[in-house]
Amino acid sequence: MLSDEFQKTISHYRKNYQKGYVFNQYENKHVYLLSSMEFKYVKYLEQNNIKWIKPKPLEYFSKEKKHLYFPDFYLPETNEYIEIKGYMWKGDKLKMKNVLLNNPEITLKIIDKIQLKLLMVT
Repeated sequence: MLSDEFQKTISHYRKNYQKGYVFNQYENKHVYLLSSMEFKYVKYLEQNNIKWIKPKPLEYFSKEKKHLYFPDFYLPETNEYIEIKGYMWKGDKLKMKNVLLNNPEITLKIIDKIQLKLLMVT
């Protein structure tokens, strides 16, 4: 049986879900976005003339096995990886921890729905 919180999250997520291609002027190509929140963040980036790219995956290890993590965005001018998360599941928290442990040279910023609203992105 699914919890009420989980069902509410999933039904809201699916109702407002958007994915597809957007043109990235900095890479001069179309880039595939996986969520409505990513589209909103791109809108913020472009309104503020912030260069962004879809980065190559980062390697990390979990339980002695190599994995790949695909960050949502990379901001070359500030050297930051950006992860857009509507909800942080337990597995997501563990993955982010392992990514940072295995890649101590990177800066990873996680942006949630509240932070998107603070950026005045609607």
